[in-house]
Amino acid sequence: MKTPVITFLLIWMLSLTVQSQISKTITVGTAGTLSTFFTTAELNTVTNLTLSGNIDARDMAFIRDKLKVISVINLSAVKIVFYTGTAGTYSGLSLVYPANELPMYSFYNANTNTFKTSLTSVTLPTSITSIGYLAFYYCWNLTGTFTIPASVKKIGDYALYGCYGITSYSVATTNTRYSSYDGMLMSKAQDSLFICPTTKSGALTIPSTVSWIGYSALEGCSLLTGTLNLPVNLRKIEDYAFYYCSGLTGDLSFPATLNKLGSYSFYGCSGFNGTVSIQKNLTLVGAYPFLLCDKLTGFNVNMNNTVMSSANGVLFSKNADTLIVYPAGKTGTYTIPSTVRVLKDYSFYNCQSLTGNMDIPYNVDSVGNYAFFGCRQLGSFTVQAANARYTAQNGVLYSKDMKRLIVCPVSTSGSFVIPESVQRIEASAFAYCSAITGTVMIPENIRFIGDYAFYGCEQIAGFEVSAANNRYSANDRILYSKAQDSLFICPYSYSGKFTVPSTVKYIGYSAFDGCSNLTEMTLPSSVNYIDNYAFELCSGLTKIRLNENVNHIGSGAFYNCTALQRFEFNKAAPPAVDYYTLEGINKSTCSLIIPVNSTINYLAANYWNQFLNVTESNFDETAVKKTSVTNYKITVSGGQITVSGFQPGETARLYDLSGKLLENITVSSSSYNFQAKGHGVVLMKTKDALLKISYLHHFHYCKK
Repeated sequence: MKTPVITFLLIWMLSLTVQSQISKTITVGTAGTLSTFFTTAELNTVTNLTLSGNIDARDMAFIRDKLKVISVINLSAVKIVFYTGTAGTYSGLSLVYPANELPMYSFYNANTNTFKTSLTSVTLPTSITSIGYLAFYYCWNLTGTFTIPASVKKIGDYALYGCYGITSYSVATTNTRYSSYDGMLMSKAQDSLFICPTTKSGALTIPSTVSWIGYSALEGCSLLTGTLNLPVNLRKIEDYAFYYCSGLTGDLSFPATLNKLGSYSFYGCSGFNGTVSIQKNLTLVGAYPFLLCDKLTGFNVNMNNTVMSSANGVLFSKNADTLIVYPAGKTGTYTIPSTVRVLKDYSFYNCQSLTGNMDIPYNVDSVGNYAFFGCRQLGSFTVQAANARYTAQNGVLYSKDMKRLIVCPVSTSGSFVIPESVQRIEASAFAYCSAITGTVMIPENIRFIGDYAFYGCEQIAGFEVSAANNRYSANDRILYSKAQDSLFICPYSYSGKFTVPSTVKYIGYSAFDGCSNLTEMTLPSSVNYIDNYAFELCSGLTKIRLNENVNHIGSGAFYNCTALQRFEFNKAAPPAVDYYTLEGINKSTCSLIIPVNSTINYLAANYWNQFLNVTESNFDETAVKKTSVTNYKITVSGGQITVSGFQPGETARLYDLSGKLLENITVSSSSYNFQAKGHGVVLMKTKDALLKISYLHHFHYCKK
């Protein structure tokens, strides 16, 4: 007889909204002893903490890892003392934690890659001189004004990175190193801009005194609008400074004083719709500062600039032998000058308004990665006969020896036969070739297929592979490794239900990306690795089942699987995932089905704990039984908690919020009684529900 399916409805999140705030005030005499001031119940209930006395990195690690629901921390009267050892905020390594420094990793556990997202407010010690590396990394629920004490002389790298809820920075007027301007964190002299809150909106005013804009200073400030007016004395813009400031519009004009432009500094600034003006002193330029600035129409470089030049709005090296950037918003046809030897990586990236044919001059000896990715209106390629490195056949760009297929233009239609000589299909080679139909034949000599090689090829029916190829194979039109232990590409045309073959261990990078007609997916127990973006934009997928051996799920693996209703994961301990892995799944409506007795593990796991409808199953049944929790009733009398609504002989388990089993229960009657000890929160698993019981000064029972 099969074991009955056990279903638990996750109700704990709703109860959090009514739980009272619990405050605790402690004076710590000896640093490293903070843990001794807390009962087991308080670890799960204290929300507000005020400390004084002496603490060190061990105490900060305790606050971060053990106080599960802490939200408000006042450390103003604390003195942070020196500590060296393995029990600090980065466990396992013997590190030095200086006195008067808020320790590195204070609220970010780098060992487990978990963030202290419960934090909403922190008051810093008035005695600290520095804030350590990654101290508040991705504490995204910190809100309001963040105050820097007068004593602070140094803020470590990434210390406040990802604190998206902060609305402004305030600095004590007596601070000799830092100040604030319009909510932004600045140097005392206001010649350096360190951080602009991502919540800042409207027009941006940067003081004319600013000469340096720091690393990621305005990253993600997408609410900023209007024209960007840079200070006349600006000398340096560091990496990622304006990353994804997508609301900025108009022209982008750099001042004459600017000499450094960092990598990715204006990446994703898709609102700029004019020209970029570059003056003579800008000679240090990092990688891809204008990538995904998709509306830019041109570049204008001062003729006295010693490293760059422009012609017809296109950005070149000084001697025009390297084409650096073709503005993505520029329309019409284009002829590459005969002086050009190098087309840089991403040089024509996402130039969707570029039309006509593209002739590769005889001097070109390097075509960079993704050089023509997203050029959706570009016609055929031709190559001048004297070119020693490249050739073209039927409009397709190849290496001269025909061993590398570099770019197939999106105008290609009908069927396509890859020449037998080809050994490599380069990254994005067939991207957006949506008019290619039929089956793509992978010949014997193919040894490499790059990322996004067939991205956006919506009409390809599938793949066939020569039996003599020792790297790849095909089964039912899907591209696999030779041994079929890796699944590389599923054609967009696949629809309905799909079960991955039992030989597969690895689901490749973007393997099912864009397969919007798939509705159900089952992965066998052989699968242990799901790569980045594997199921991205599978917008028709309603059900997926992963099995117990999956130990890695990559970034964006289920990004924008918007229709997902049922996510079955037969694994007791979920693997770590990042923000983008599950982003786009509606976690309030999608059911997460997990093994019996594993709810506690998912409650404690970042991003998995966002699912509101969690059900436990033994995975032996084909259907999951839904049961109501309305029969359970909770009452209190004189500190005695009574849970009624049981069937005689029914079993239950009592846990604390850390997952520690407190008691196995067999109920002999219709109710069960236990004594409340102080304030606390427990989880009770019955056969029908997971109950979160908060016993404070009064009692709450909340159900979904």
